[in-house]
Amino acid sequence: MAQVAIRDYGVDVEVNEGQSLLSSILEAGLEIVHECGGNGRCGTCSVIVLEGAETLTPPNFPEQEVLRLRRKAEDARLSCRLCPSAPITVQIHREAHHRSS
Repeated sequence: MAQVAIRDYGVDVEVNEGQSLLSSILEAGLEIVHECGGNGRCGTCSVIVLEGAETLTPPNFPEQEVLRLRRKAEDARLSCRLCPSAPITVQIHREAHHRSS
C-alpha cells in the first residue's frame, strides 16, 4: 500500500497494491474527470507528479502516446495507469478537475 498526497485537496489517499491512483481518488470521494472511464485513452485524468517520481515505473508506450497527443507536461501521468508502490505527491491536472455541466 502507498500513501499518495493529493495537493489540490490537502488529503492523502491510500493506494492498494495493483490499484490505480484514479480508483483510489474516486473511492476517497474526490472529484477527477475521467472521460474514458479509466481506460487510458482520453488523458483527462492526468496528474502532475510533484514528489516521488523516481519511485514510479516509467509510463508504457500507450500512456506516453496519450500524454504526447494531449500535450501534457513531461511530469504528467495518467492516474488510471498509475499504480504507486511508494509515497508520492501529486497535483490533479487543471483539466482533470471536475467540470461543471
